[in-house]
Order: sequence, then structure tokens, then C-alpha cells
Amino acid sequence: MVLTLSIHELLPFILNYFNGLRAEMNAGTGSKPGMGWFSMYVVVVLVLLCFWAGAIRAEYKKYKHPKQPLNIRINDLLKRMTLEEKIGQMTQIERKVTTADVMKKYFIGSVVSGGGSWPAPKASAEAWINMVNEFQKGFLSTRLGIPMIYGIDAVHGQSNVYNATIFPHNVGLGVTRDPELVKKIGAATALEVRATAIPYAFAPCIAVCRDPRWGRCYESYSEDHKIVQSMTEIIPGLQGDVPVDYPRNFPFVSGRTKVAGCAKHFVGDGGTTNGINENNTVIDWNGLLRIHMPAYLDSIKKGVATVMVSHSSWNGEKMHANHELLTGYLKKKLKFQGFVISDMWGIHRITTPSCANYTYSVQAGVLAGIDMVMVPETYVEFIDDLTSLVNKNVIPMSRIDDAVRRILRVKFIMELFENLMADLSLINQLGSQHESEKLPRKFRKKMDTKYKLIPEISVTEKDKNWTAKVIVSEKTSARTSQNGSIRYQNLILMDPQKNKIQTTLFDNHITAFEDLLLLSKTYLISNATIKLTKPEYVASVGPIHWVITGKTRVIEIQEDNNALLSSTYNFTPFDKLKEYMDVNADISIIGVAIDIKPKRLIKVRSGGLSLSTKGNSSFFIDAPFTQVTELKSWVDENIENLNQLIVEKSYFVASPAKVPIPNDNMITDIKNISGLHHMQTYFWVKAKANLQRQELAYWYMSCSNCNKLSGADVNEVFECVFCKCKQAYGAPRARATIQLQDATSSLLATVIGPPAETFFKCSAYDLMKGTTKNENSDIVETMRTSIEEDVLFYVKAVPKDKQEGYKYDVIFIINPSEIPGKTVYIESEEKTTTHIVHPLIWFHMLQLHQLQREFFSENIQPVPAQRKNKVGNMTTLANLQVMKPL
Repeated sequence: MVLTLSIHELLPFILNYFNGLRAEMNAGTGSKPGMGWFSMYVVVVLVLLCFWAGAIRAEYKKYKHPKQPLNIRINDLLKRMTLEEKIGQMTQIERKVTTADVMKKYFIGSVVSGGGSWPAPKASAEAWINMVNEFQKGFLSTRLGIPMIYGIDAVHGQSNVYNATIFPHNVGLGVTRDPELVKKIGAATALEVRATAIPYAFAPCIAVCRDPRWGRCYESYSEDHKIVQSMTEIIPGLQGDVPVDYPRNFPFVSGRTKVAGCAKHFVGDGGTTNGINENNTVIDWNGLLRIHMPAYLDSIKKGVATVMVSHSSWNGEKMHANHELLTGYLKKKLKFQGFVISDMWGIHRITTPSCANYTYSVQAGVLAGIDMVMVPETYVEFIDDLTSLVNKNVIPMSRIDDAVRRILRVKFIMELFENLMADLSLINQLGSQHESEKLPRKFRKKMDTKYKLIPEISVTEKDKNWTAKVIVSEKTSARTSQNGSIRYQNLILMDPQKNKIQTTLFDNHITAFEDLLLLSKTYLISNATIKLTKPEYVASVGPIHWVITGKTRVIEIQEDNNALLSSTYNFTPFDKLKEYMDVNADISIIGVAIDIKPKRLIKVRSGGLSLSTKGNSSFFIDAPFTQVTELKSWVDENIENLNQLIVEKSYFVASPAKVPIPNDNMITDIKNISGLHHMQTYFWVKAKANLQRQELAYWYMSCSNCNKLSGADVNEVFECVFCKCKQAYGAPRARATIQLQDATSSLLATVIGPPAETFFKCSAYDLMKGTTKNENSDIVETMRTSIEEDVLFYVKAVPKDKQEGYKYDVIFIINPSEIPGKTVYIESEEKTTTHIVHPLIWFHMLQLHQLQREFFSENIQPVPAQRKNKVGNMTTLANLQVMKPL
């Protein structure tokens, strides 16, 4: 029975009892001596009873007492929480949008620092601590005072923090085959993460990389799941060793020098088809369990606190929506007791395209078994949608309670309730001369393999087990032998001391290694077949050569090879051509180039050579003659205007950007835009618009050619300092700030040029005339109320220059009712660069066969004969140097 009497109800009974007691004593003695002590006694007892009754009246908060059993603390806190407080615990937001007020208003449960998200450039450990504590104050000012858990990607050291110790990434640690070393690295990482007041690290990544084309293979310890399993020893390093009598599959974090770990990305992220990141992992159930799942079993046994879900899919089903694996297998079959967290924007990407139906994504992700959602900026939309789904019984309260119970379990185990604010006690551990300083040296010692130089490798039996570090200095295209029966490809490999050896690939091995052995790249090569060279070829290729076979192991490593691969090409400025007009000169002229910077060259369909990873960035060979004998006459004819020729030839060829007319699926709600910045720049918005009052005029004077700001008067001819046009003239250009409003939210955007004229429904000239004398002209007043129907706006998100966040520019304004039925594309003022044209003068050498061997390899097929007078025979050049005209 629970006593619920208040002190006001209890006091009359107490007074009546003691009055009766005193009457009996008086009646028995017949006098009143000793009543002083008795009165004092009564007063003391009454005071004690008052405190006792008050204590009974007050609520005893068990969850705040660390000596209470874990489940009792969780249940006590859970039953006190409102729906809003529970959903807040399930929400993890980005540091950039975090304030104490946001924490208090939305009861946020966790904060994350994404890549490059820090308090300030080169922020000290003290700055991190102060920031985290300020956020924590917001949490602690809430009704229940539930502390946050701050998470960060400390995947190979506290790499987001200036002056921290950085360790090799997982692929480097995996080749050590040393779990004890990895455990020590985990402990050192945990110490430095805690030194910045952060208790949660999103590590380790236990992906099993099955395709080296995956761009994140470096995050995987190995392609062998057994090695990955052994490397899960980093978890006890991060979290501490699980005691022998500790409950199985429970999260464990030992003390204030350890952090909560996170096994990721569940599951199969390293096995996607063709190694495409965040793609589909096609594998049967047995294969999934045999290859990708074992490391998770080991992680759970070692007490890992959290598991992060992968962006990838399994057999076509998004992992973030996979109830069978997240709840059915991970939580029920493996009995994982920590919490499951989404990857960043993982909920957004459940649909294709992202955020196509955000409410459905929230529903699918939470029902699948995700406990904490890394939102990270769109927390208001997430909280609103999840609250609505629960209120409508689409998501049962039991699912919410399960998620919050798991989150609270981790927080209680980490003793966050007992250590609410971080102090500076570990501040000197960041980048200090502690044990972690010795670990990189241990790692280097472990990895310090003695690589063979090319002359040290012979054909003798004892030299079969060797590894050489080499650079691909030359490479030919694949060829066919004279009798047509064998395909082969030759390379020249060079070691760090510039020793060279010819290497050959035959038939199927050419295709097998086509993505490796690229020009200018460095590789570790083992087990190539070593063969003696036939006597007739010794002079050209040396006494031995290598053959790459299926048994050969080739691993690319990242190194700067500029010093070793100094260019042998002699590029000459235009104004120096006259010195080389003699065709009998000893110096071989390959070509003349202007300002060629990139070193990577790729063939493109247009007949040019790509100078970057973008296919639309290329240059064309534009030769005014086809034979070197014509050089002298050409120079004589053009000697007066060579510099002008250079200027005219070096230009961008640009065309108006073509954008498809949007259908309903291409339109984005304004409330979702902020959550999509990481994935796209342009958005179609269907909204109403209101003109905003601005200090500046609604037009400005610009260059008629490049639209840059100008001080010229209307129609005044001048030479533009930006575009160098000598016949530019001053032209007014419309501009305005408008507010776009749809059913979900609003945003401010800038509209300039033709879209602004569309908005104002008049030309920039009319706008200038109408607003020069009176800002409140009929034009402006009309516009303030004229766009009341929904109009299509094509909006570009642009990062702000000196502060966080984005600004928005309107590129198009279209009234859907005015679009012609057959219109497919519209053009904007924004230019799309189709290719970059550089004046590379190409000469057909008299000794072409010699140059072919010394200077280039034919990776690009010759241009058809009818085009040779214009383009010439194009070949790939390696290591082009920058050469500007003098």
C-alpha cells in the first residue's frame, strides 16, 4: 500500500495522539512537572514527521541513482518521458545547427560532427570541450535532464581534430595481421577522442571489400572476412575489455577514457556489384552470413555499443528499410542489445530519388529497426513526421519505446548521467607523447618491407619470392602479332632508382589488368614471370624482361611521382619557334602548348584529349600544317601576329545550359532542400513569390558582354576589365530578392538578369526608367501582389563565401500553363563548357617510329584520313609540363 496522506491531513492525527498521551500522563501523576522536556520532544517528533511526510510526498527519481539496477533506471526514466522527449532521443543532428535552445525545445538526444565540422579551423581540445559543454547545458536544462551523446568519425585516430594522432587507415592496419597492435591503436584513439569531450566514435568499419574498384576499399581491413574478424579487437581498445561475468551481447564501455564504438556498415557494404559505392550487394543468404556477417558476430560478443546501417542494398532492398536483417536477425537472432543508428542521410535515401516521400522513408526506417536517426539538418521535419506517424498508430509506441530503451541503455552504461559535463583533465592527451606516439613507429616497423630493385631480381630459383615497387613510365596500346594469333601489350616499369625493365601482358591478361598498371602510377608487383630476352632484342629491352600473368600480384599505392617522372618533352613558346625552324636541327619538336596543367589524359569521343577526370574538359589539336617542312613558311607568314594568334586560339567554347522541363516527380518541397545540399545543386520548386524590400535598386549597370558590374553609363562603349571586350557597352541588369513560398516552407532567393525581367514582367531598361525617380513605381507596386498562382522556379544552391550555409539563385521562372506542348528543354544564361580549346600545334616527325618509342604510346586511335589536315595523328602524352608564352 502506498501512503498518500499530505502533511495537512497527517498533522491533526499526530496532534490528537500527543494531546491524549499528555492527558493520560497528567492524570496518572496529578501534576505537570517535566512538561518542558515533553513539549520539546513533541516538537522534534513533529518536525521529523513533517520531513518524513514530505519525503513520501515527493517523487523519488530512481534513474538518477547509479546504484539502482540498470533495468530499473531505464524503466523509471522511460515511464516519465513524453512522446516528444522519446522522439528527441531518437534524433541526431549536425553540430552546425545545434544550439542550447534547439536542444531544450526538441529534447535532442545526440549531436554529430560530420566531415570537416569543427568549432573553428585548428580548434584546440579546450575549444571542443567548451563547445560540447555549451550544447550539454541545453540538454540538462530540460525537464528530465537527459544528457546527449556526441558522435564523431574517429576512424583512424581523432582525424577531425587539429594536432591529433593520425594512424594508418584500415587497409593498412589489416596487412599487419596484428590484432594486438590494432587494439592499442583503438585505446589511443579513444583517449584522444575523450580529450575533446566526445564519448562516441563511429568506428570500426568492418566491411569486407570484395571488389578493388570500390572507392572505399581503404576503409576495409581485408577482402578476407577472417582477417576482418581478427581486427575487431579494436573494439576492446575503444571501449575496454568486457568482464568475464558481463551479460552477453550487452554494450560495454569502461570508464571516462573509453568511448562507445560503432560497427559499420551493416551489412555487405564492401560487396556491392562492380564495387559501386552504396550500390546493390547481390548475394544469397548463405553467402551474406559466410562473408559479410561474421565480423558483426565478433563485434557484438566484444560488447560493441552501436551498429550503423549501410547505405547499400541487399538483393535490391535498401538496408535502411530491411526489417528482416535489422530487427529479425541483428536484434532478435543475434540478440544485440545496443542501439542501431542510421548513416548520414540514410533515411533520406530509402527512396529514389532521395526524399521523394520523406514521411514514408521515416516510417520504413523506424519500423525496420533503426533506433537513432542521423538526420542531420532536417530535424524539424523528421520529428514532425515521426510524431504524426505515432499519433496515427502507423508506428506503434512499442517500437518507439524499444528504440529509446536501447539508447538509454548505452547512455547509462557509459555513465553519462554521472559525468554530465566534460572537464580539462584529459586535454593534454591530444597529440601528446603518450603510448600512441610509439604506435606509428611500431606500424612503420611492421610495414618496413625490403622491396627489391629491378637489377636485384634475376631468373634464379631463389629470386621467386620478391616484391618490387615500380612506376609505370611508358605504356603502349595492345597490339596483335604479325601472324594475328597473339595479342600483347608492352610497358616500361621503373624503380625508385630509375632502373627500367620491359614488361609484357598477353591476351586475356591485358583485359584483366586494364584498370591497373596505369601511366605514372606506383605499384607493388610480386610474382611476375622473369624471362631471358632473345639475343636479337637484348639491346633494346635488356637481358631479362617480365611477363604479367594471372599469378602476378599488383597493388596500387599512393605516391607522388613527379620527381621521378621528370618530363623529357621539349615544349616551346610560340615566340621561340623561329629558333627551331631548321628541319635538320638536332632538337626534336613535339609540339607547342599553352597553359596545359592536368597530367591525366583520356581519349574522348570528340577526338580530343581529356585533361581531367571530367569528360567535357578536353583540348583539340589544331595544326595549320601537316608536315614539319611547312613550319618555316608558316612562321614567316605569321611572325607579326603570333601573340594575337595565341589570344584568339585560347578560349572556352560554351553553350547555354539545357534543362529539361520538369514533371511532378522532379519538383522538390522547399522544406527538403536543406537536406539535399550534399547531393544536388539545382532544384525545381513550385511556389508563389513575393518581392522583398531591399536597400539597393532593382537594377544595376553591367557589361553587355559578360554581365559583370560596371561603372559605365547606358550604351557607353568601353573596354571591360573582366572579359577584355573592347566593344562592350553599359547595360542595365535587373535584380531582386524574392521569397518563395510553397505548402511546406519558404526561402529567400536572388533573381538576376532575364529571370528577374520575367519576374518583373518588364525589361531591365523599363525597370531602370520606372524606378530611378520613384522607388515605389507602378512596376514595383504591381509586382508586390502579382504572383499569386504557383509558378515553377529553377533554383541553384550556392555555398556562402565567408559563413556556413547556402544562398539561392533563381535560374528560370516558368508559368506551367505557358509551356508549349512540345518543349523539352529550356536554355539559361548559365553556360555549360563543352570543351576547352588550346592551341597545340602538332608536327608529324620525320623519325615518327623513333619518337613513338621514346615519347608516347598509342592509346588513342588515329583520326580518319579526311580529318588529318585539321587534327593530325593524336597520341597520349604523359607528364605534360605547363608552358606559357613569354
